[in-house]
Amino acid sequence: MVQLVYQEPDFASDFRFFLRYEQTNARTEYLPHAHRWGQLIFVEGNVLQIEVEGKRLLTPAAFPVWIPPEHQHASYNHKHTRLLTFNIAVECCTGMPQQACLIQSGPIVKAIMADFAARQLHLPQTSADLRLCEVVLE
Repeated sequence: MVQLVYQEPDFASDFRFFLRYEQTNARTEYLPHAHRWGQLIFVEGNVLQIEVEGKRLLTPAAFPVWIPPEHQHASYNHKHTRLLTFNIAVECCTGMPQQACLIQSGPIVKAIMADFAARQLHLPQTSADLRLCEVVLE
């Protein structure tokens, strides 16, 4: 088993939104950590096992998992997995659930995330991309 320590990007506190794209090998564990921002984690291809504040969730590809700001979490995947994390500044998390949970996302959100991934967008800065980020939040 491989154990990874989450590496916070240097620019994390400078933007309202940022995205990360990761591929993890089978039998990989992210050790417990927390962020100042909220996260929507989209899993592609397999199931991710995630523990948030002592609550265990299995995250199938159809449902992103919401992790509120400052909530300690760790994850483990049995198989090779691709992840897209949509990171949201704490001031933009108003109205989001206070506890970690699976979120039902519709085809519009999935299309936005697919577009961001196809463009490998990490820092949405244009007015059009920022509007798309707001759509994801709604």
